[in-house]
Amino acid sequence: MPADDRIMIDGRSAFRDVAACRDLAGLEPRLFFQRVPEGKIAKNRVHLDIHVDADRKAAEVERLVALGAQLIETHSDRGPLTYVMRDPEGNEFCLH
Repeated sequence: MPADDRIMIDGRSAFRDVAACRDLAGLEPRLFFQRVPEGKIAKNRVHLDIHVDADRKAAEVERLVALGAQLIETHSDRGPLTYVMRDPEGNEFCLH
């Protein structure tokens, strides 16, 4: 594997174009993310709803926008105030 396929994160070697998150107990499914050269061409196959405490939502939106996300809309028609976001690759997700 070429050296430029890897990066250092917190002193640990990691693959440049993939990331994963998992339940520390290993009981829940793992989420695996892989960068691909193709752009998004259709509706998301997976939609993430991310819970953020109400008093932190606005700050989290600002943080994500600073990282390249885009705020699409806000609504509260189905309960709590929800921010619909789009990541830099066009995938939508919600902060609720």
